[in-house]
Amino acid sequence: MKAAKTSMVARVALALIVSPIVLLIIAARLVTKSFIPSEQWGFYGFWLSIVTGVVFGVVMVWLCRAGLLGSTPNGQKTSKVAFLIFAPIFSAALWIALVPGLGAVVTVADGESATEIFSMHKRASYSNCLIIEPSEKRFCVPQATADDFPLRAEVALTGKKSWFGFVPKTAEVVSKGSK
Repeated sequence: MKAAKTSMVARVALALIVSPIVLLIIAARLVTKSFIPSEQWGFYGFWLSIVTGVVFGVVMVWLCRAGLLGSTPNGQKTSKVAFLIFAPIFSAALWIALVPGLGAVVTVADGESATEIFSMHKRASYSNCLIIEPSEKRFCVPQATADDFPLRAEVALTGKKSWFGFVPKTAEVVSKGSK
């Protein structure tokens, strides 16, 4: 009975760790379509997610060895290798959640108004999405506005900026390349 209760506590703890990451991934997709992370945040976020993924894998194997995690309700044992395989997947999910998700949420909430100049291109003249160089992030504008943009140009993006990156809201052509 005690082992089942301990196993349940470990499962609840695992759910409490994974649930916020899943919510951040959802927030990342909703908020960050045009978030441009800073180089520093991209670097630190990458290594933070790698280290956290390794620690997560080690903790899961330790919990499995201690008998606190790893058995299903029908009595089957989960392999320690499964947790080690899950660690890189966890790292990737954490990176997706942290870098664009957390970065954009903090920038939108606490960033300062700023204007940045970027090179951009469109894949086709009818496209309403501008591809910001060199990050290859998309910034989509209304079709009526997009028709005024050439295939290549320097654009001034106005939005919010923080240490984490830049969230553009509007775009204006500074110098035209080719139409």
